[in-house]
Amino acid sequence: MILLTQLPSPVRPDPSLPKFITMDENAKDITGEIRESVANGDSDRLKAIVEDFATYCFKENPDGHSFNDEVFKFILETMVQPRFLDMKGAYHLLMLFEYDWAMLTPPQKEELISAIERTYDKFADWMSCFVLVELLDQYYCDENAFQLLCRLKNSTQEIPRSLLPVGFEKLVQNASDLVLKNRSLLELKQMMNDPSERVQKEASESVIRLTSK
Repeated sequence: MILLTQLPSPVRPDPSLPKFITMDENAKDITGEIRESVANGDSDRLKAIVEDFATYCFKENPDGHSFNDEVFKFILETMVQPRFLDMKGAYHLLMLFEYDWAMLTPPQKEELISAIERTYDKFADWMSCFVLVELLDQYYCDENAFQLLCRLKNSTQEIPRSLLPVGFEKLVQNASDLVLKNRSLLELKQMMNDPSERVQKEASESVIRLTSK
């Protein structure tokens, strides 16, 4: 059974070490390294590349830097590649969007949410689906995220669908709009009637966690 646990906190880099701050200068290098690690199915190397490249600003961007658009577009192109979709540990690359969320521009966030919809239930590694749901419920956390979670309920893939209840649960907890909270709770309760027992169980556990607080 899948355990919906939080990902471990990332190891924050030593500030005394050189970082990829000048992203434009390093775009070709980083994309080449990502391409090679995906081609070799080397998730450990992919994780190291991401941790080296990330600024770990999360939801705050005091310096006002933007996410390098060349790297961003390369990652979106990588997301639809069969080799990446089948790769164990592919989620390490997706985590970069959480680490540097505040650096994403509004147009990049629009492109990303479209990419999430296209690829969500195509990943072989369930952790990749988990990270994408986490982006929706903790970073977007808005009407667009809610609408996408609703559309993803139509997926025929059981495991990706079983990760959606926690998405609605987190929207109930995190959304600032009361109407959105209530609609998310309603969608969550409807998932208790999903054809899959696994999905029903995840939805029921989410409802219990919400109502027991």
